[in-house]
Amino acid sequence: MVEKFADISNWQWKDGWTNADYIYWLRKARDKYNIKSTAVLFSDGLWKQPHRNDQAADSYKLFKSFSCYHFLRETSPTEQAKTFVSTLKEFGADKSTVVACDAEVALPNLTARINEFNDYVYNAGYHHIYVYSSASFFNYNNNGIQTGKLHHSPKLWIASIGTTIRPKGCHAWQFTWTANVLGQNVDMSYDYVGELSHGVNNDEPTYVKSGKLFKTKPKVMNIYKDENLKELRRSKYGRGSKVYGKVIKVGKATRIKTAEGYISGNTDYVTKVM
Repeated sequence: MVEKFADISNWQWKDGWTNADYIYWLRKARDKYNIKSTAVLFSDGLWKQPHRNDQAADSYKLFKSFSCYHFLRETSPTEQAKTFVSTLKEFGADKSTVVACDAEVALPNLTARINEFNDYVYNAGYHHIYVYSSASFFNYNNNGIQTGKLHHSPKLWIASIGTTIRPKGCHAWQFTWTANVLGQNVDMSYDYVGELSHGVNNDEPTYVKSGKLFKTKPKVMNIYKDENLKELRRSKYGRGSKVYGKVIKVGKATRIKTAEGYISGNTDYVTKVM
């Protein structure tokens, strides 16, 4: 399901506001536009956005998620990345946090600058990376953002205003900058992956990667005729069965090919003996 999220910065904090004022505004944004989360500006060049911690904390309080982004300037990308990472650590953002490099200023060697910034962020342990920019910046010439040369395969958050057509190749689409909540303009985006509207699922399944002898965990362990686990066999394993088999990879998952058929390699269901 495609969800919406809001792009939040110091512009969404009025002079004299308290934390209670902001979360009231955020609830109104949620109720009016059905947003599911917010992406919060944490830093801009070497500047730390002063309301970031309250805005991220309130997003987590209201939506159980938030993401963070940095506005890339002309100064050293590494120094900017250090500033950004320091804001993440100051807030206590864990390594599952979705982060974005906002590269909407026409800088020379823009792809190389983004890579230098993202290399530092990635090496600091933040691997859920997006690159944001306007549609006109992507792949149009050597001074634009060459997506095929970006390090760490970041997802693309693309701004394209005044069109009803989703930008090609985008994982998130900023479709307006004139949504209005209690007199405050705010950017809105569609999220096609689910990370910017719901965060990253920390409970993703894990799988055995090697071995030849395994022990089953469920009371009843299904056996399948095929590696896609669609055609059930009548026979089953019981809890604690020791099974010899070969680990095979199927997409991001693994299966164990046994003499009787295929079983899941999910570590919730099997454990490696040897």
